[in-house]
Amino acid sequence: MEKEQFNEVKARLQKMTPLLINGAVEVFENDPELVARFGISLREVAKQSVITLRDVLLGSLQLDHPQLLVGELKWLEHLLQSRQINPQTMHQNFQRFRTNLSMGLSPEDAAVVLSLYDQAVEKLI
Repeated sequence: MEKEQFNEVKARLQKMTPLLINGAVEVFENDPELVARFGISLREVAKQSVITLRDVLLGSLQLDHPQLLVGELKWLEHLLQSRQINPQTMHQNFQRFRTNLSMGLSPEDAAVVLSLYDQAVEKLI
């Protein structure tokens, strides 16, 4: 990805971070086990999850290294499994993140970002 395009994507993702966080919160709030486990901290958990995913996605784009995102998602999947988090919640969160990405980026940027994101998520399934 060219530097100028990367900077545009980075700025747009940072601007849309509240939307990405709200999407994760909605998914997490639909999982009674997560609500019971994290209670009022659930929003902070969602926020940290989104920021980490956003930043690793940006790093993968900047370095043109999809494996960076694949590694992060596999680590996250393993972590959630070890904590006995519903895998369906994880996949719903990934899908919501993708949907919000597609709505918040220009078609040209979305094509590049979603291609990388889809390649990484596909490795989990």
